[in-house]
Amino acid sequence: RSVGGLISVEEFRRVWTAQWHDGCMAGLTFAATLYFAPHMDYGIGIGVLLSLASFFYRSMRPSVVSLSSGPDNVLRDVEVFGLLECRHIAVLHFQGVLFFANAGVLEDDILWRLKTQKELRHIHLVCTGITQIDSSGEASLAMLVRKTTEAGVGISFSGVVGSVAEVLDRTGVLKAVGWENVFISAYEAIQAIHK
Repeated sequence: RSVGGLISVEEFRRVWTAQWHDGCMAGLTFAATLYFAPHMDYGIGIGVLLSLASFFYRSMRPSVVSLSSGPDNVLRDVEVFGLLECRHIAVLHFQGVLFFANAGVLEDDILWRLKTQKELRHIHLVCTGITQIDSSGEASLAMLVRKTTEAGVGISFSGVVGSVAEVLDRTGVLKAVGWENVFISAYEAIQAIHK
C-alpha cells in the first residue's frame, strides 16, 4: 500500500511520451528501487547514474542540421520538411554545447561537404544552438575556418552571442572569419551571401 501511493501511471506515460529513453530510465530506476528494497538509495543512485550517462551520450552526439528556405522563406530542417538544398551554399545549424567530446561531429560534417560537394561555394554556420564552447570547440572552429579558406570556400557565422562570442573574439576566430562575415541572423547572412 505504501508503495502503491508512489506510483503514478499517468506521470510515467507523460515521461515516456516526451522522450522514450527517459521513460526507460524511469522504468529501470523503479525496478532497481524495488529490487534493492528496503535500500531505496541504491535504486535512486542507479537512476542518477542512468541520467548522467544519458546526458553525456546525448552531448557527444549533437545534431548538425542542414537548413533550407521553404515557400514561406523560413529556414527549416531539410530532412524533416523535405526541402531542396542549394548546391552552392550550405546552411548548417549546430545544436548543442561545442566541446571536446563532440567537436569532431561538426568537423566531420563540414570536411565531408568540402570533399564531396564540388559546387559548394559557401558554408554558413548558424550558431544560435551553441550555448557554450570550450578550448577544443574553439580550436575545431578555427581549423574549419582555415580548411574552408584553403579550399576556396567562404565561411560565415550568425547568432554568435554571449560567452561563445567572447571566446571566439578573444581567440581571434571571428577576426579570421572576417567581421563582414559575422551576422546577427541567418536570414541577414543568406541575403548577403547571395549578393
